[in-house]
Amino acid sequence: MLWSGLRMPRFLRPWLAGPVVGALGLAAILALLQRPAPLFVNLGPGDEAFARGFRAWERDGLRASGETMFRWTLDGSRLELPLRVRSGSLRARLRLARFTDRPADLALLSSGRAVDEWTQPPRGWRERTVELGEVRGQPVLQFRQSLADPEGLGVALDWVELQGARRVDPSPRLLAGLLCLFVGVPLALSILAGPAPGLAAAGAAAAIGSVLVFWDRLGGIWALGAAGRPALVAAVLLGSLFLLLARRWPDALAGTGPRALVVPAAALVVALAALSHPSYYYPDVDTHARYLAAARADPYLLFDPAEYQQRTGAWTREIAGRRIAFPYSPAFHLAAWPLAVAFGEVTAIKTAAVVALGLMLLLVHGLARLLGLGPVAAILAQALAALLPVTSSRLALALYPTLLGQALELLLFVHLLRRYPHLEGARDAAAACAFLFAAQAAYTGSILNVSFVVAIFAAWELAAGDRRKARRLLGAWSMAAAAVVLLQYAPFLPTLWRDVLPHVGDGAAPAGDEGGGRLRRMLVRAALFYDVVYPLLLVPGLGWLRRAPRPARRLLVSALLAGTVLLVLRYALPVLFRDAKEVELLAAPVAITAAAGLAWLAERRPAGRLAAAAAAGIALVWGAQRAVAVYLDRFLAVGR
Repeated sequence: MLWSGLRMPRFLRPWLAGPVVGALGLAAILALLQRPAPLFVNLGPGDEAFARGFRAWERDGLRASGETMFRWTLDGSRLELPLRVRSGSLRARLRLARFTDRPADLALLSSGRAVDEWTQPPRGWRERTVELGEVRGQPVLQFRQSLADPEGLGVALDWVELQGARRVDPSPRLLAGLLCLFVGVPLALSILAGPAPGLAAAGAAAAIGSVLVFWDRLGGIWALGAAGRPALVAAVLLGSLFLLLARRWPDALAGTGPRALVVPAAALVVALAALSHPSYYYPDVDTHARYLAAARADPYLLFDPAEYQQRTGAWTREIAGRRIAFPYSPAFHLAAWPLAVAFGEVTAIKTAAVVALGLMLLLVHGLARLLGLGPVAAILAQALAALLPVTSSRLALALYPTLLGQALELLLFVHLLRRYPHLEGARDAAAACAFLFAAQAAYTGSILNVSFVVAIFAAWELAAGDRRKARRLLGAWSMAAAAVVLLQYAPFLPTLWRDVLPHVGDGAAPAGDEGGGRLRRMLVRAALFYDVVYPLLLVPGLGWLRRAPRPARRLLVSALLAGTVLLVLRYALPVLFRDAKEVELLAAPVAITAAAGLAWLAERRPAGRLAAAAAAGIALVWGAQRAVAVYLDRFLAVGR
């Protein structure tokens, strides 16, 4: 055939598959961008890419409760869109208010040309439509005003919608970000790990890009461009971690190879693009960013943030009428520090979060393979873990440090599965102590998670007669726990003794869990994160895992039992265990056991395969639906 003589050199194929698919995906996204839909700018915490010269964003409502978020215009405030308009006649819709008892005289300029003058009456939100005409190039709206107001405030601007733009092109800076996401990320992953994760990243970028741009023409394309550079850095970091894992622990990737990075690569791209949307916001994003900025200015806060917590109210809890600053691990913010130098604090913490997510999913695969699951079942376990509401809610609700805690707990479990039979040696005991320290220091709740898992597993091993290794494990854990307590919790011990322990029996419900009895609240919380299908799959999954090596099976069951015990204690002793991270501890073991249950069903052909496919579909669709719901809940655009 004609094409038979035009084959690409063999050494180019792995390098080109992902980037070529990514480039085609980008071309499709740019074609979709030409769809005649409004260009919407929502003023608030994510508008830094568009808003210049406005006052700091504020919340609407009688008590700033957040019915919407807006910015006050100042004289000369302007909106700049990162697009070039090539055709179409533009019309602007604006939602405005004047929260004073006096009107304001304003003028609106489009690309330096006056297009409207009006008097904004006092009080209340109103919409205004202005004809802008045939604007070419970058749309720029500027507000001018002449006021006697001592603060120079013009109008409260909620959102602006530009209608009528037909053909548009991204600005050079935005295009560079798009190329990083659609071409750079697949290329980096293809070089570091192989073509499979590169293709997965390219496909995920095209999929999430199509949804975002179709849903929000301007915000979607900006989200993809804003995610490009940090996603490229995150891909390099995740690819490097994959190489390290493949070199040090090859049995965790046996039979799968680069395919083990397919789900983490796709999750990285989707998560960072979604978190980069300018209309996405959750208050804890700023909480983490402000703490990172404060720690960069005063590194002592990484050792003892109590004064910062009391001053800002971050990570505190009220007990018996007193505001208590509980210990907070700085591990996540320390990991995000280098990224903040390049991207700033907000982007840095989001990037660190998706890297931790990718590492967690990669270790889910390693844990599943060491338990005896096949490559396909291990990848299915990754997909289940990625779509669990535990994972999506930690991202959407900005609980980013918990992702690092999950990843390092799984790192500990994988290490124990591989080296527990050799724990009688001093070298392996020292290595176990190091992994135990890292896992317990990663996040404040991790010391509870690890302690309960180790206690249950060691007690099981002692009862089974394997006393030497169990004692070694307990010794390594006690030394690691003591080091973590001295490093992170020592300043808190007097407060614990004086202000917390006297109220340990108080029965207040954990925040967000009020209503009903303790058992009901416990079951509601479990169903919120795991529904019904996952508990049903645990039974056949545990039966299938009887084939796994005995210590590996016991460790997994110990993690399931520890999470269940912590869930009970969360409601039995809420003063001490309200902040326990039991659902995070359960996430990976539940996903792996559910995948094992699906594998057990698939062995009962043909009806079993049909049941396994149906159960997997229900679990994945339910998780995806919950992920979309919790993400969209962070968006708000009143009157549109």
